[in-house]
Amino acid sequence: MIKLNKNDHVYDFSKDNQPVDVCNSGDTVIFNTKDCYSDLVVDQDYDWDRFLIKINPVNGPLYINNAMPGDTLLVKIIDIRLNDSGIIVTKPYSGVFKNEVDKKITKIVNIKDGLVELSSNKIEIRPMIGTIGTAPIAGSIAANTPNNHGGNMDNKMITINSIVELPVFVEGGLLAMGDVHALMGDGEVNGSGIECGSTITVQIEVIKGRRLINPRVIYDGRLYTIASGIDLDMASRIACKDMANIIKQYNGIDQSDAGMLMSTVGDLQVCQIVNPLSTVRFGIDLKYINYDIKDER
Repeated sequence: MIKLNKNDHVYDFSKDNQPVDVCNSGDTVIFNTKDCYSDLVVDQDYDWDRFLIKINPVNGPLYINNAMPGDTLLVKIIDIRLNDSGIIVTKPYSGVFKNEVDKKITKIVNIKDGLVELSSNKIEIRPMIGTIGTAPIAGSIAANTPNNHGGNMDNKMITINSIVELPVFVEGGLLAMGDVHALMGDGEVNGSGIECGSTITVQIEVIKGRRLINPRVIYDGRLYTIASGIDLDMASRIACKDMANIIKQYNGIDQSDAGMLMSTVGDLQVCQIVNPLSTVRFGIDLKYINYDIKDER
């Protein structure tokens, strides 16, 4: 089993990043991630003026043999093991409340027996991966930014037992991930979930000749299309069009029938609204689609 070193991380997704290890299709790989603040914030009195590095380190990148542009990576999330504590932060310049907050507040929360305590509430954890992606076709995309390569989608459906479908744009794919949360609500409206370091176990498979435009996720019997845009309207249109195209192709129906199905049994949901681009997902039960995750369509 391949295990990536915790200190092997980058702050962007780029074809120019040197891979830290190599795997084959079908291999199981362990990613060891730092929290989104690079494990630097260790107490509630942390001096944020000292925080001068970039955010969202992602463990990797990993080169996958035989992954070529036009292929798809299937990343099955087998397990997410969290550190014993997490961080949640409020900042004047972050989230939808930035104009109503005048100082930085940091809380360190313990994670024990599958629970966290926050604002006198004991809440069951729901580990999820905030940032996961491949290298874009050109240039560099900061790890705090989502796009069609994946990135900082903050999609809480990317969790244990989910399968993430990612497009491959460059040789080897260059898969990296991080920004794990013990718990995060849809929208991440305060700009922070409960941020944690983690150990992620995944199984990776290359599907040859299966070209994706944007990431997808399969979780708990549902298929989700994921899209990011300059605002929620743009992201929503992309995610809906992606799903409509899937339904038309796999069910052999036209746009009108696909739209009717989506309007009656589908759900458009917000992933996050606080990153440089907004992200949404459109979900529908797989029982309504003749979907084959390894089909080249």
